[in-house]
Amino acid sequence: MKNGYVYVDGVGHISLLNGMVRIEFVVASASLRDEAGKSVLEPLQTLIMTPQGFTQIFGNMEKMMQRMVESGMVVDPASERRAGPARNRASFVSGTPGE
Repeated sequence: MKNGYVYVDGVGHISLLNGMVRIEFVVASASLRDEAGKSVLEPLQTLIMTPQGFTQIFGNMEKMMQRMVESGMVVDPASERRAGPARNRASFVSGTPGE
């Protein structure tokens, strides 16, 4: 790593293996496309850490999320989930599946 910075488009997978937390970072491919024409996400790097290190990072990410919500940069994910159509009980169909 030349400059110490790595750009990622997101996290592909998080797992716990042999007592260590593994976070796989992904980037959008510049050349590979899926059937819909969207860029395919490709693994870039995997960060491996202790559960204690993961707990520390998780706490820091929660604090950053709160700051971004307070600044209006993002919508609170908790409120967004509760307000989605799947949470609107008036839209539920009564009866049993397959009727």
